[in-house]
Amino acid sequence: MLRIDQLRLLPDQPESDLTAKCARLLRTDPSSLRDLTVLRRAIDAREGLTFVYTVAVSAPQEAALLRRCRDKRVTAYVPEHYVLPADEEYLDAVKNYLDIDAFADAMLCDIRFKVPYIGELIRDTDCPAVEDYNDFAEALEDIWQQDGLLLTYAAVLEAEKPETLHRACELLQDLDNYQRITEGAYGYGQQRLQETLGLDDEAIYELDGYMDFEKYGQDCMENDCVAKTEFGLLRRLDPPFPEQTQGQQMFQ
Repeated sequence: MLRIDQLRLLPDQPESDLTAKCARLLRTDPSSLRDLTVLRRAIDAREGLTFVYTVAVSAPQEAALLRRCRDKRVTAYVPEHYVLPADEEYLDAVKNYLDIDAFADAMLCDIRFKVPYIGELIRDTDCPAVEDYNDFAEALEDIWQQDGLLLTYAAVLEAEKPETLHRACELLQDLDNYQRITEGAYGYGQQRLQETLGLDDEAIYELDGYMDFEKYGQDCMENDCVAKTEFGLLRRLDPPFPEQTQGQQMFQ
């Protein structure tokens, strides 16, 4: 990739104009540029208001473009990769290395999760800060080694469809309010009978053969508004899922 500094736009110019400005500097066709990413954006109000950008962009034959351009604003660029969660000392060292006072002065280009399907289920719309992602990563680490909790969380994300990282964090803190059903309708019927009547395992064993746990479990799933997800059946305890939600398939 190539890094280009000191690109200026007037307040009424859209950021889409950055591609044309990059192409003129690089003396290439705008259509050949791809993956343009804003790395930094600042305001210069010394002589009228302008926005000053630092961007990264990919192009064919970048080494040749760099030699031909000979503009000090254009340099080779290798994205920096950092691993979260991290302690304050590590985050301060990153800010020092990037020569910034706060992470708000830099731009997150890409976020990748250790478990890819978690990232695919979070639809973020509020541009979280590095500190927000760090808090989220710490919370994920807490459930990482706990048997089945990561799959439960994935099922919760699919069913609840959070639109922000903040909402995804709230759901992570509220996992006790969800139950991922792993034993099928038969086992669920036994479990719900124990919960409803306070029966122990011995009583359930005695009832086996006299009661259709499979059918009872199916009825309970329907009454409990159990949701089907790619990661298994999911029950929300309080309040239960609504009987039918747009884009959400309920157990039938």
